[in-house]
Amino acid sequence: MTIDYKIIFTERKSVNIIIDRNSKIIVRAPKRLTRDDVAKVVNSKKHWIYNKLSNSSKPITSPKEFVSGESLLYLGEHYKLRILDEQFSGLRFDNEFTISKSNKSKTKEIFKAWYLAQAKKKFLPIVDYYSDTLGVKYNRIYIKSMKASWGSCSPNKSITLNWKLVKAPLYVINYIIVHELAHLIELNHSEDFWNIVSVQVPNYKKAKKWLTQHGELLELEL
Repeated sequence: MTIDYKIIFTERKSVNIIIDRNSKIIVRAPKRLTRDDVAKVVNSKKHWIYNKLSNSSKPITSPKEFVSGESLLYLGEHYKLRILDEQFSGLRFDNEFTISKSNKSKTKEIFKAWYLAQAKKKFLPIVDYYSDTLGVKYNRIYIKSMKASWGSCSPNKSITLNWKLVKAPLYVINYIIVHELAHLIELNHSEDFWNIVSVQVPNYKKAKKWLTQHGELLELEL
């Protein structure tokens, strides 16, 4: 079986192999390595890759329908949607989502804008709290759509977070944020790295398990 993968050369010190949620293989490698060097590393990890690919299949979940009674995620909880005859703009949230029937055609855009605003409101204080606790300084924070990951930490100390995480429980959000901030101390997923994460988020394994089991729910088309 041939392994197809994409190589991204960066200023890192070691090779990192990622299998994204679409089963695409992304290899991040130091610039000092050649493509042949990378191929040898990938080949040495082929059994691990095959195992991950064989266990990565998930049931296809139907996209949401914007009708009264539909359930949508926010901070790990499901809330019902009600569509009202009343005229009002945007989205209201008070233990349920409500939108005006006159805006039903714009529901997808309204929800995305609301989720993005909530993500910024929730994530930024958490980033600042944990950056102070860890004693690290980041450059910038980006909150946007990400196809292959829930978060990332760039060589220039910028942190990027997937806005769809705002649908997950807070302990999952905390884990992803700490995970990325910890890379400002330890570049690789070494034992020291996981020790840093576990001190800040003792239940990080529970968070990883939640993402494995429910991550596809965060990706549902709005």
